[in-house]
Amino acid sequence: MCSNNEDDTVAAMIKAEVEPINFQETCKKCNESKVAVKLKFKEAQCEKCFLAYVRHKFRASLGSTKIVGRGSTILIIYDGKPKSSVLLDMLRFAFFQDTYKKLHFEPYVLYIDDSAVFNLTDEQRCDQLQRVKVLLEQYGFKAYGTSITDSTNCLQSFEDYMKQAIPNDEVIEFKTKFHSTGSHTSADDYIGNIRTNIIRKVASKLNANFAFTSEIESDLAKIFLTNVTLGRGGSVCQDIAFCDTRGAVPIIRPIRNLDVAEVDHYIKFNKIECLDVHAMDIDGMFEKSLQNVTKSFIDELQTNYPSTISTIFRTGDKISGIWDDKGEVVVDGKCTFCGSGIGAKKSETIQALEYSRFVSENTCDVRLNFVSDDRGDLSKCYGCRNIFKDLLISNESE
Repeated sequence: MCSNNEDDTVAAMIKAEVEPINFQETCKKCNESKVAVKLKFKEAQCEKCFLAYVRHKFRASLGSTKIVGRGSTILIIYDGKPKSSVLLDMLRFAFFQDTYKKLHFEPYVLYIDDSAVFNLTDEQRCDQLQRVKVLLEQYGFKAYGTSITDSTNCLQSFEDYMKQAIPNDEVIEFKTKFHSTGSHTSADDYIGNIRTNIIRKVASKLNANFAFTSEIESDLAKIFLTNVTLGRGGSVCQDIAFCDTRGAVPIIRPIRNLDVAEVDHYIKFNKIECLDVHAMDIDGMFEKSLQNVTKSFIDELQTNYPSTISTIFRTGDKISGIWDDKGEVVVDGKCTFCGSGIGAKKSETIQALEYSRFVSENTCDVRLNFVSDDRGDLSKCYGCRNIFKDLLISNESE
């Protein structure tokens, strides 16, 4: 009986989420236009009401936290994909309104050129940068460009960056480090943290108060599940939070409450052009990575059980670090690579993992010298130590 009830509940949820739209109906919000979209568990809406609803979600996330103050300088991260295009379009709409709702920020845009990761030729890279330039011009924000291979993160206007080739020795050094990671999972994790570090460094150089990124709830559900599996459970609250306070410049995720359907319809109704990134699919490069497997799982849930995504995402919001008896988070310092707190030194789980690794990598005589509370490199968190343990270059720059 209980099983049947559960099946009926699931069936009702799916039916509610895929209910067909009657385009002849009138929008019940404005009672004027014909409906154009039906979101899960919501009344069908016309195009105008839908756009107002989605933009309100964006504005509400900024307004409810009151983190970003009037006159703040913000760095917007743009990669040409639909989500970052939606974020830029929403900000443009908010900046150029002639009403009291106008946002009073000083915006800059950053494009991180990761063509070296995907082995693009010079011609392919130039074509892509030219396309990005055309897309950015329609928003009217001052844009900067930098390469993911540039360890110094030299700050240049986007047009100046387009005119310069990436130094070959810089690319070789980056690829040597990148390909030295022991698995697709570590390589994917390495690239993600490199991008985050670039964002923070460039934001600091621009004296920006905040950096805006474009993750939505399905992205954060994937990050949550992946990072817990990778041993980053202590920092997962920052990984998916509205405001990530690690580092000198906080990273804000202002559209984290949007879902895939809302992004797709926003792109459709506003006729927003996006960068064609079919040849630059990070998942295709790291097909066997844990991140890609998790993404496939989330995508399947999005198709068949979309409400589950929100449940995973909201569960992640409730998880924090390791707490002591006094209710304080226990850390042994900050990781020099990702900026997360390093887990409690007396963690029995970490000790057991480090001992197992130590035993497998050393002879019997050396094993006798293992200290009971040894966790290896205490300058990095457990997740980052897994990235760097297989690097061929011991003096990895950070």
